[in-house]
Amino acid sequence: MSDWVMQDVTDISYDLMKRIESRKRQLLFIAIGCSLLAPVGFMANAFALAVFIHQKGGFFDIYSASIALNFVFCGIVLAIGLNKYRTFKRYNTCTKEFERLENTIYREVLIQN
Repeated sequence: MSDWVMQDVTDISYDLMKRIESRKRQLLFIAIGCSLLAPVGFMANAFALAVFIHQKGGFFDIYSASIALNFVFCGIVLAIGLNKYRTFKRYNTCTKEFERLENTIYREVLIQN
């Protein structure tokens, strides 16, 4: 291949790696945020449920329905956080493989010269 094509491919590869690193950072922050907020929401819901059951003596009213809906919402937030964490781990694996490839190519070029 010509020299300018190789330079273009290299630039594209490094640009892609920069974008992946930026995306990894965003995914990690989202995963941490969801993982911290969802359990707090679950605890608040459990507390509110215990208070309402104790106060009302029953379970089925508008407050318990809103608590149940909030439980579902917290479960969805937790599922989103876990999904983002899995995506982060996949990106992390890809970047490590790219770094290993880069190191291997670098060593081969240095050894040949």
